[in-house]
Amino acid sequence: MERNMKNKNKMFDLMLEAVNNIKDAMPKMQIGAPVRQNIDAGERPCLQGYYTAAELKPVLDRPPQDSNAPGASGKAFKTTNLSVEEQKEKERGEAKHCFNAFASDRISLHRDLGPDTRPPEYVEGMFIV
Repeated sequence: MERNMKNKNKMFDLMLEAVNNIKDAMPKMQIGAPVRQNIDAGERPCLQGYYTAAELKPVLDRPPQDSNAPGASGKAFKTTNLSVEEQKEKERGEAKHCFNAFASDRISLHRDLGPDTRPPEYVEGMFIV
């Protein structure tokens, strides 16, 4: 009886050791969620959902603009005096993409769109989301 008890204890110790070895050897698959930073209401300059002018400032400054560039100040892109190669490129773009890819490729993404045509109450309006 005593021998059986020793064997059981020995077997139990071996099993515990094996379980501990497996637990340490298994890769840690669970990724912890980021901890949300609690900001006191006194530290926040604005209400939640509102931002200061500094927070809304673009990270990068806009490149210098050429007022004579194609599409600048909201002016139309003229495609009247195109060379033969440019006309073929324009037609290929319209056939392939169903829009004027020729003009789109030449108009700057950083262009000035001209004066704001929205009604004054919408220019600085606050919108509730």
